[in-house]
Amino acid sequence: MEDAPTTPSQSSPPQSPSFRPVVHTYEEDMARAMDTTEAGAVQTLLQRAKAQEAEERETVKVYHQRRWYSAAGIILLLLALSAIGYGFYYYRHLTVPVSPAASVGVFQSTDPVFVDTTDAPTALGGLLAITLLPEGKPLLVPLLSDATNRTPLTPQQTFTYLGIDADDPLVAAFSLVRLGVMNTGTTVTPFLIMSAPDPDVASKELLLAEPNLLGMVANTLHINTNDQTNEVGKDFVSSYMYNLPVRTLHTTDSASGEETILLYYGYANQHTIVIATDPTVLKAIYDTIIRQH
Repeated sequence: MEDAPTTPSQSSPPQSPSFRPVVHTYEEDMARAMDTTEAGAVQTLLQRAKAQEAEERETVKVYHQRRWYSAAGIILLLLALSAIGYGFYYYRHLTVPVSPAASVGVFQSTDPVFVDTTDAPTALGGLLAITLLPEGKPLLVPLLSDATNRTPLTPQQTFTYLGIDADDPLVAAFSLVRLGVMNTGTTVTPFLIMSAPDPDVASKELLLAEPNLLGMVANTLHINTNDQTNEVGKDFVSSYMYNLPVRTLHTTDSASGEETILLYYGYANQHTIVIATDPTVLKAIYDTIIRQH
């Protein structure tokens, strides 16, 4: 028996190529792209990517460096401005002004005394015995270290040589201390003349020294303290001599009851202090300084 022929209506429809299922994956596309791309092109793309990445990193690095340099520059600028400001303040307020050389004025002088060979009592005795000194003219006595170097004594050395037991603050109040003598017409009287850079400090130190001042300068100013036991430690009083302010220590004569000046100190000008026993010494020194101006 022959098989029955198949009718067209019962046969399967022909398959068209356009209906074939298309299935692609990303991996397959990349693999196909890599297969179809030349190796040189890929290498070029990789190099470009690396170069771009390096350029971006360098850009970030330069950016951060510029920010750091800018911050450091601002800090340095502020420090420089602060230093300039501090220097200006220090110059205006803290620097010590240049001081003129210490001086008590221009006076005539006696022959120098070399302290290495002549002690103070011998030198004072010789000065008070001079009879040819000009009357009414204060003379200064150069106290020098020796005949070779001829170095003037410092205030401390002068006090020590004259036997004046002054404490350090009192000595430091004077930049120059000189011994002097003057012929008053009846006698030769010694005196001390000193330069005080700060009159307020010098006045304060002299006020503190007043209870002991007579004993300190008695030998230098030729004061016999054996007759003045009641005046030792006595208070000084403020007064004026020739319109100049002074502090005086008075004594009373036991026989006549007359009060006289035993010792005084005062200002011949703003920075010059005189310690003496005869009031005419202060006037003569003041007149000498005034004539120089």
